[in-house]
Amino acid sequence: MYRLLTLSALVALAAPRASAADAKPLALEGHAAGVPAVVFIGDGKVLATGSEDMTVKLWDAATGKELAALKTGAVQSLASSRDGARLAVGAHTGTVRVWDVETRKELLAYKSSKGDTAGLEFSPDGKVLAVGGGGFDGKADKAFGSITLLNATDGRELMSVPWPDNRVTGIAFAPDGKTLAACSSNGTVVLWDTATGKKISDLGTNPNGASGLAYSPDGKLVACGNFYRELTIKLWDVTTGKEVRTLTKKSNVSAFALRFGPDSKTLAVGGFDQDALRDTKARGAYVALWDTDTGKERALAGHTRGVTSVALSRDGTRLAASGLDKAARVWELKEDK
Repeated sequence: MYRLLTLSALVALAAPRASAADAKPLALEGHAAGVPAVVFIGDGKVLATGSEDMTVKLWDAATGKELAALKTGAVQSLASSRDGARLAVGAHTGTVRVWDVETRKELLAYKSSKGDTAGLEFSPDGKVLAVGGGGFDGKADKAFGSITLLNATDGRELMSVPWPDNRVTGIAFAPDGKTLAACSSNGTVVLWDTATGKKISDLGTNPNGASGLAYSPDGKLVACGNFYRELTIKLWDVTTGKEVRTLTKKSNVSAFALRFGPDSKTLAVGGFDQDALRDTKARGAYVALWDTDTGKERALAGHTRGVTSVALSRDGTRLAASGLDKAARVWELKEDK
């Protein structure tokens, strides 16, 4: 688990229910609209935020200084290559653009005819860019979805896997890149072979719809968050295919975004708490760290509206979140000894 580097957090750790809620995060403000996506670049010293104001901003994650702004069009999703050299930007229109982080130049553009870009991930080796999404066909009166794998260098479509009748809402690569986990709006979670495009297994279903998805760094677990009703996060053992734990909260919290820490047991969660809408400070914002071994939750205060994206630096020392309040926030974390 993690604790924040503040006196209040140290005091809270001594309490029966440790909480990081009193810590004040670094606020990254400057966007003119909501910030649906946030991602750390490479080693986590730089943070990228993608906004509906048609820009992506790069920030110094330690100081909050704005380093650059890219004119990209309205943003839905972001992904960084592991080496931090490239940044992928996805839009609701299905367009994906890849930028060189150092030169700030656009390297390629891909336009999908298969819906939006709710899921966007580079493979661990950086050679493949996965796009998951979908939409609603008004004429057919039904939803549709797909997963597309692109050559991350030239944007060539390597394969496309349709997901009939449901929109793909989240994707995550296994650490070895050989497997891609995906979830859809009806709550199903599936593992796919990235070389053949064939289904490996159906892991299970989140009964409250599926939104956030994360693969643990040790390759053993897949976590899937809910879209509606009370907070429900399902965890499966990838090897056995069995559900190993359900994290729940007696509150109508959506788990829109999930990210595992480097210890493969700490799970960062971002979402929207419908029960907190009347709170003049929180306005429905939800950010928390969960221990997937013990099922303990530690809430993080700071955002003032619903959260749509979370990111953890590779070494687990920083947590970032962004959402509807036009800002991103960064918490400094330290691993318990």
